[in-house]
Amino acid sequence: MVRPTPDQVIVALDGMDLPRALAFSARLRGLRWVKVGPELFASSGEQAVLALGEKGYQVFLDLKFHDIPATMAGACRAAARSGARLLTLHAAAGGQALAAAVEGAAAGAAEAGLPMPTLLAVTVLIVTNPQRRVPAPLVTGPLLGFLTGALVSGLSIGGPIIVLFFLGSGMGRQDLRAAVAFFSTVAYGVALTGYFVEGLFSAERVLLVAASAPMVAVGYWLAVRLTRQMNATRFRQLVVTVIVVTSIMVLARELIAL
Repeated sequence: MVRPTPDQVIVALDGMDLPRALAFSARLRGLRWVKVGPELFASSGEQAVLALGEKGYQVFLDLKFHDIPATMAGACRAAARSGARLLTLHAAAGGQALAAAVEGAAAGAAEAGLPMPTLLAVTVLIVTNPQRRVPAPLVTGPLLGFLTGALVSGLSIGGPIIVLFFLGSGMGRQDLRAAVAFFSTVAYGVALTGYFVEGLFSAERVLLVAASAPMVAVGYWLAVRLTRQMNATRFRQLVVTVIVVTSIMVLARELIAL
């Protein structure tokens, strides 16, 4: 097992006031980096960064600034002037705000005669909720998969219905992709099993499945990369638009065939 070097370990001073944070840090031999979060900064302000810096620690100021460009620039300027070596920003603030933050940090460091801090842009905050239910419980997963398989084989709109259900429940894009992938696997598994059991799996169906699989994989690959460039609102708008257009086309085809 490779042991990390002191520069690879950052100790979070969460849940502490400044005296306790200083005492706690002093007990850790070889400690070089400490993290000052919103709680410690709210109770002690800039003094927390200054006091820890005076003790020789490198300070990671994790406040995730997210505001208009002028405010972001001012906050990063003050943070860099206080001696913080790492700063966090919300990438969702936009390109102009991030550029202003870099300029502000550079100006603050120059004013204090300190090195320019490193700015880290936070894209997604991951929150673990132990009470959150799994999107596809063991009991309802196969049941919904079977129903979806019936819809897919009948009208080919089972996927859009499931996606609309998830969107209505407020799922994020990561959970949405995971849940839809799971249900699609169950649905097509049920459909393929039904074909085998009923003896309907003809050579034409085998060829159709084989031909469609690469297109599905390419489509998923493109969708993942496109949605990474969108915010949550545009992502939902895109998904709903695709669902509505696809469903109308499928229903129109079925009505024409009647």
